[in-house]
Amino acid sequence: MKTTITFLFLNAALFTMSQVGLVNLEHNNVRTMLMSNGALGYDPFTGQAAYEVPKGSGKNALYMVSPIFTAELASGQLIGNHSNFSLNSGGFNGPVVNDYSDPWHTQHSVFFHMHDSVVNNHISNWASSGYIPSQKVANWPAYGNSSLNSSPYMVPFYDVNADNVYSPMDGDYPLHFGEESYSSVYNYDSIVTPNILNPETQAIEVNYSAYQVNSDELENVTFIMYRVTNKSNETLINFQWGLFSDFDLGNPNDDFIGTNVSKNLYYAYNSTNTDQSSGGAIGYGVNPPAVGIVSLSEELYATNKITDGGSHDVDFLSQLRFNMTGRGSNGSINLDSQGNPTFFMYSGDPNALGSESQHQLGETGTDQQGTMSVQPIDLAPGETKCYHFAIVFADSQTSHLESVTELFQVADAAQAYYNDSISYDCSMVMTSGVASIEDQEPADLILFPNPTNGDFYISANKRINSVAIYAMDGRNYTPVLNEKQNNEYAIDMSGLSKGVYSVQVLFGNGEILNRKLVKQ
Repeated sequence: MKTTITFLFLNAALFTMSQVGLVNLEHNNVRTMLMSNGALGYDPFTGQAAYEVPKGSGKNALYMVSPIFTAELASGQLIGNHSNFSLNSGGFNGPVVNDYSDPWHTQHSVFFHMHDSVVNNHISNWASSGYIPSQKVANWPAYGNSSLNSSPYMVPFYDVNADNVYSPMDGDYPLHFGEESYSSVYNYDSIVTPNILNPETQAIEVNYSAYQVNSDELENVTFIMYRVTNKSNETLINFQWGLFSDFDLGNPNDDFIGTNVSKNLYYAYNSTNTDQSSGGAIGYGVNPPAVGIVSLSEELYATNKITDGGSHDVDFLSQLRFNMTGRGSNGSINLDSQGNPTFFMYSGDPNALGSESQHQLGETGTDQQGTMSVQPIDLAPGETKCYHFAIVFADSQTSHLESVTELFQVADAAQAYYNDSISYDCSMVMTSGVASIEDQEPADLILFPNPTNGDFYISANKRINSVAIYAMDGRNYTPVLNEKQNNEYAIDMSGLSKGVYSVQVLFGNGEILNRKLVKQ
């Protein structure tokens, strides 16, 4: 039985904002229900799974994916969000405003749909005599409402003549991702639902987009993006974003979970080679598939399990904070089967003999709920951060373990698509056409040797501005860049301890890439 967990400023009894929007995204082989407040894969009215793959099969690979976050205020107050299996499985509809009862807010608390064919037709014909933009392009809700103290822009667009005005007759057009997308704006604002745990306003606004591509490699992939803006007047200290996932892979009661750290992938697979139907959920049968979530833009900080009422419960905000930092509900550090501290649940390949995986450890499959989180940051007032993910699925039709191997390959394909085709700097008004434009050479870099015993080299195809190195415990190090030749740098790590590090590279054109490095 699924349980509802709601705390902080997500109080269903006080829910006064406009109705949550529901749509199905089914551009490729996946049909998923989207909720306009950030969640997907779940039908809140029927209480049933709604992530069907293959589309039309009646089989679902997920029960829900929903955004989660925690942060601290300067006063020491902890804030955050985790609300599952309800209409409030995410945030509240619409942008942050000073009057949530205003009709304008209701009108902008919906999904905005876009398709490549619409955008491409506009790009090709806007300068033609007699051309009239389509309603989707003409009515793209680019602007906020100054009288309600909203953000000046609602959703991003490409500004051809760089005048900061959305004018389709000047060639401007909506910025969207993939081939078909649905976008919305939602918020976390304690004004909407005052709560004794958080009496002050900590307004956070999120631009949410889910999109798909219909290609052989990506036919079973759904991409999601969250553009998070701190609309409050306080810095959100150690702000940490992540996803809650309920992996119901067909039959929900016989699944395993795992983490592929090098691919930033948190995933589930069947515990046996046969997935039986159970309780109305249609099983995948013999040789079942695998499903997972890839963090495309950020290195994974931790993956964790949730046990209702057990060692990894998240009934309280402090417990969610521990969970997202790779700990148990009492703050104890997670340990692997050998007693070693770990931030990642079951990080071994289940195909590898003796690996740190539920399959190799001989555990029993069950209903798997958990979290994946990325590196904490300080989010200043007015500052924005974008997070990109992909939900991946693979069915080898050979064995449940071979499906895991294929899932790793699909994860690589999703990462490659993001690296090559999605170069978005989080701006609302784009003047360089970098989003959804696939003919621009993306920044790329190579780290070697990796693993390293001391020095390592960075080789890039573009000018590098700076490099930051982050340890898994949040400590950071700014190295001296010793350029050996054009765009190749030597970096000394001899003073750092052994472990896994995230190397963040800022390029001269503003692009940022992250790579994982192991110090031995």
